[in-house]
Amino acid sequence: RLFYKLESELSLVSGSGSTVFGLFHQRKKALDVCERLKNTYSLSLAKSLSRAQYWDSINAGV
Repeated sequence: RLFYKLESELSLVSGSGSTVFGLFHQRKKALDVCERLKNTYSLSLAKSLSRAQYWDSINAGV
């Protein structure tokens, strides 16, 4: 419900329920939410990658 109130596009709970995450279309909105919640929760900001970006990132330097 928290991410819903914070206007995330989607929020889900991990399989075991120990992690909740929200998806935001705009980086600024995600940053604003992180700033607002950083003193209450342990947070990580992540970016979705395309398949090509993913493969490029794991093959970099190999």
